[in-house]
Amino acid sequence: MIVVFGANGMLGRELMALAGPAARGLTRAEIDLADPSSAPEKWLEGASAVINATAYTKVDAAETETAVNHRMNAEVPGELARACQAAGVRFLHFSTDYVFPGTATKPIPEDAECEPINAYGAAKRLGEEAVLGTGGHVMRTSWLFGAHGPCFPKTMLRLAKERGALRVVADQVGCPTAAADLASVALRYLQNPPPGPQMLHAVGPEAMDWCTFAGRCLSAFRAVSPGDLGEVPIDGIRTEEFPTPAMRPAYSVLATTRLDALGLTPMRPLEQSLRDFWRQTNSPS
Repeated sequence: MIVVFGANGMLGRELMALAGPAARGLTRAEIDLADPSSAPEKWLEGASAVINATAYTKVDAAETETAVNHRMNAEVPGELARACQAAGVRFLHFSTDYVFPGTATKPIPEDAECEPINAYGAAKRLGEEAVLGTGGHVMRTSWLFGAHGPCFPKTMLRLAKERGALRVVADQVGCPTAAADLASVALRYLQNPPPGPQMLHAVGPEAMDWCTFAGRCLSAFRAVSPGDLGEVPIDGIRTEEFPTPAMRPAYSVLATTRLDALGLTPMRPLEQSLRDFWRQTNSPS
């Protein structure tokens, strides 16, 4: 039995859908991990593996909401990892490309030095270290999008319909990743993981800037829903033209060397995952 913490989130719901009866999902209604007295160990009975799909992901708000950011991204992963270590259960935690400073010029390997440039990335790095210190497994990803919850493609579609034109940052480069694909990789990995601790990168197969990603999002939507959206001009802008409370790395393309060696990549082409995402998003269910 795989226990999934955060089963009602974007990634958690994809994990539960793919795992089916082989997984037991825990939501905030059952256990509020923001509460230091939540005692996650009581939920581990019968578990063969545990996946932590919880996180505090409000990157800009993390600059000021320091307590909840540190709790969910730094403390909780360590507490879950230690509980799993004590119970002899495999543990997989998800982290982010934002642990890197953005100064790289080629895909970043799993063992590259971390230097977070915002509070969110700093807390996530502490969480990574806590998990690895117990022999756990960490899977970094980037630019996640999915049908369940807010994400970049949904925002671009909303703004395109509201404004008829878009201005999107074009000097930050990363790899868009479908939550459904990440869930599939994670579950396949847990079938036969190498001995811990393990740091892995799992991202979509194409690197691009946000402006290009916006165009791909809208093109896929038009392919799935013909006539629902006309052509929308998209202008690329510099990061300084769109200031945010938290700094973002300019380049955070992750190399998937270790997963490649295990035969667990590549993920689906972006065009296919985006079209399936829009179909799922627009489904009455």
